[in-house]
Amino acid sequence: MTEIAFEAITKRFGSSARPAVDAVTFTVPAGHTCMLVGKSGAGKTTLLRMVNRLIEPTSGRIVIDGKNVLDEDPIELRRHIGYVIQQVGLFPHMNVAENIRVTAEVTGGWSKKRLAGRVDELLDLVGLPPVEYRHRFPRQLSGGQQQRVGLARALTTDPTILLMDEPFGALDAITRSQMQDELLRIQRDVRKTILFVTHDIEEALKLGDLIAVMHQGGLMQLGSPMDLLTRPVDDMVARLVGSDNILRALQYLKAATAAEASHSAGPVNKEDLPLCPPDASLLDAMLKLIETGARALVLQSGDPSPDRHVTLAGIFSTLTKGHSRESRCSPSGEQESAPASGRGAAIL
Repeated sequence: MTEIAFEAITKRFGSSARPAVDAVTFTVPAGHTCMLVGKSGAGKTTLLRMVNRLIEPTSGRIVIDGKNVLDEDPIELRRHIGYVIQQVGLFPHMNVAENIRVTAEVTGGWSKKRLAGRVDELLDLVGLPPVEYRHRFPRQLSGGQQQRVGLARALTTDPTILLMDEPFGALDAITRSQMQDELLRIQRDVRKTILFVTHDIEEALKLGDLIAVMHQGGLMQLGSPMDLLTRPVDDMVARLVGSDNILRALQYLKAATAAEASHSAGPVNKEDLPLCPPDASLLDAMLKLIETGARALVLQSGDPSPDRHVTLAGIFSTLTKGHSRESRCSPSGEQESAPASGRGAAIL
């Protein structure tokens, strides 16, 4: 796994007075998914395309594995970075297997047997049975299936970094949701460092470990979904993520954020309480507590630490903390407290 570090990266087009990307600095940790959000013209796609040098920076550095990408051969660099776009870009005269293996063939060093095995492995990974789809042509696939093939192609050479530029933007709502779930499943299996551009804040909250909010070329805030929902840096970010929307917070914050160690509130007998999956949302946990009438749920985890449990009080505390006072979050992730305001107090 590889981290991506942006160091005061700037891009100006021609003599434009305002940079498209203005001295942006932040780091995407190895194996994390970072969502780039913001209005059109905020600089999201420009920032993404500077990583594989489809756009050349004006100044600053992008460091991958300790190396400045500007010191690398751009063609060689792109061969080791997966790239998925909205239009997919499948070759219509090639079948699915040929479309997937083309990047490995360009890179070289792959035997026919190894390539055939890799194609089947990737088709299985993206949920397309190889026997059924290997020999189909793009025109014989739905939009969602084409997008799955595009994702498989981006993963052919097993890149450590995956760049995704609104890959699901042209899909219908149901297919888009299915592709989001598929990406979450794939990421759990292969753990890539992903930089993902989207205009859809729901998609950002669902997929992202980190969310970078951009505005007029600058980085306004970098943080987890919980950071943005409970501690937006200003009113613009608050409006963008809908931090005053209690249902959104319930849907996208994990139950684990409301979990407490058993010893902190007295012993909890696992046998007497329902279990809560580790990936459950606060909404899932709340509904299960109401449905079962249980006083707590035991959070399922392979962690050998003391049992953790989720209660309605813990959920309430998670939703309200961070709203009782304003908190400022710098792009480095450091938080800085400010005097309390009345905005958060009115949320619940």
